Amino acid sequence: MDAEQLRKALGAVPRNAFEEMIQWTKEGKLWKFPIDNEADMDEERKYKFHEHIFLERHLSDFPKKGPVRKFMELVALGLSRNPWISVPEKIEHIRWYADYFRQKQDILVESIGEEGRMKKPDEQIE
Repeated sequence: MDAEQLRKALGAVPRNAFEEMIQWTKEGKLWKFPIDNEADMDEERKYKFHEHIFLERHLSDFPKKGPVRKFMELVALGLSRNPWISVPEKIEHIRWYADYFRQKQDILVESIGEEGRMKKPDEQIE
């Protein structure tokens, strides 16, 4: 047995901060050297920059005008400024709101009129 395996077998704690950082690097808790700012970004390489920013094209299920549309434009703006959320997560947020507003459509139409009517998912988009 070499010293590394013996230390693991005995469950020894690191003797100093350097050994602790070496252990964390092996466990994947620290960055590997040399530092690469794009490490672990394989999933994000599938998407272009404009897909993160221009999310208005995903608002086609929402009314063309009215308070629901204004709200969703603000949601899209907020999501476009969030660099920590992936593109699929941003789209999923927008779909969640679409499902929510479809469930509450009766209340919306009653309170704000036809501006609260959501398109059905299978309706033709103009």
